[in-house]
Amino acid sequence: MINRPEESELLKLAQIEVDKNTPLEERVMHMHFFLDGHDWYLSEYNPFSRTFFGYYVPQDQYHKACWGHFNIDDLYYMRDHKNRRVTRNTDWMPRKAMEIDRIRDVHIWQKSQRKSKLKKT
Repeated sequence: MINRPEESELLKLAQIEVDKNTPLEERVMHMHFFLDGHDWYLSEYNPFSRTFFGYYVPQDQYHKACWGHFNIDDLYYMRDHKNRRVTRNTDWMPRKAMEIDRIRDVHIWQKSQRKSKLKKT
């Protein structure tokens, strides 16, 4: 992995299941990883199983995008067909899922959230 996060950075994240009452669109995505058009957004982390809960968007295949648990070590060693590695976006600023275009564009709440914001302004 390029720009691999330190374990101390991961430990600052919410533990998995702590935010289970927070609606998915309100979950804060603390880290972003990418490889050849694929995106992983990290919301929560479990240091014991080394898994995170977050959102995955495959390259141009929104119908396969999903919330789920992913193993951080799998990302560390993953490579594409050109032998490129997963990269952590070090310029990433934490934001809610509904504020991320690649996530929002997949979900129905995208349209309702935008309409409600437009009405308020």
